[in-house]
Amino acid sequence: MDPAALHGNYVKYIGAGAVTCGGLISLLKTLLRFFTTMRKSLKNRQANSDGEASRLGNERTQQDLHYGMALSIGVLCAVAMLAFGVVDSVWAALAVVLFSGIFVAVSSQIVGLVGASSNPVSGMTITTLLGTALILAAQGAAGIEGMVQTISVGAVVCIAACMAGDTSQDLKTGYLLGATPKRQQIGELIGTVATALALAALLPYILLKPEDGVEVLNIQGPVAEGVRQAINPEFQAPQANIMKAIVEGIFEGNLPWTLIFIGMAAAIVVELLGAPSLPFAVGLYLPFGMSMAVFTGGLFRWFANLRFGERRAEQGVLAASGLIAGEALVGLSSIGALWVMSSTMENPPSETPLMGKHYFSAEYLTDIFTLITFLGCGYLLYRAGKQKPVTV
Repeated sequence: MDPAALHGNYVKYIGAGAVTCGGLISLLKTLLRFFTTMRKSLKNRQANSDGEASRLGNERTQQDLHYGMALSIGVLCAVAMLAFGVVDSVWAALAVVLFSGIFVAVSSQIVGLVGASSNPVSGMTITTLLGTALILAAQGAAGIEGMVQTISVGAVVCIAACMAGDTSQDLKTGYLLGATPKRQQIGELIGTVATALALAALLPYILLKPEDGVEVLNIQGPVAEGVRQAINPEFQAPQANIMKAIVEGIFEGNLPWTLIFIGMAAAIVVELLGAPSLPFAVGLYLPFGMSMAVFTGGLFRWFANLRFGERRAEQGVLAASGLIAGEALVGLSSIGALWVMSSTMENPPSETPLMGKHYFSAEYLTDIFTLITFLGCGYLLYRAGKQKPVTV
């Protein structure tokens, strides 16, 4: 059995079980922290006098959009999903409202208090998938239709939880700068609509690629019968594949529960050892090529901490954030360039190597260039951690 088959038949399901258990453990911890914080907040609010609450409500920095408007937008989105066929049943629409309402509150609270790194989006998404699949299966949904509805609900809740954390960070920053929350929230709504329209236009060029004059799927992993897949798909989409494996296993009843339970047991053991189980589980599930890059970045951070101290090493986090943002801009630019070339050129560029096949093939040179670039990025992050933090 080759490594790919070993990963696809065994490691993938062990990792899926570990991710599921790790996500649920992380979510449980978050919920406990969330309810504790909410209880303290309610006690503090009740301790304030009515006059103090009225005075704070009239201040510019305490003005928010009306709760009724927020609830109306949420219900309207659920109705629109049902009307436009994103979900095909009232139960799926109710699942969107239920899980989004819970996890948006949890996500925004945790990100506002701790930070985005503590936001258990994976656990929320997996919990949503499991809950939605059980609800729809109990209502008679089956087959591809049930799976599509479950994935649709999970995708909406996942995006809602991520955006809730991002919005919480924006509002927290605005509070520190003295901004008006109401105006920030209006800006967030405008940005959300604009981003949704832009992504709807870009996603077909990301997920699909032309081969032999036909658009085919550009994602790795098994696909449904009748779906054409690229010969060499560029995107591994590990999270999408783990969601697919969980949902298929529930609806088809062929999930290898032994391997799933082995992964869950491994996550529990890691948690009992005092380490966070979810990062371990994600590393267990991801292909080695992806997890190795993350591990190498962690090594650079660990070495910078030892050499320069934690405060200086934080400079590397800022540098890494800049690299991530720059990579995203370059990726979008390349997608736009490929789209223009495919629309205007008679023979658009393909994946054929530019150099002929010989001992120093283009693929061989590409690997060397990638390794040099990777080490160069690591050195830049190390240099960023070496610099003294700028004090104002």
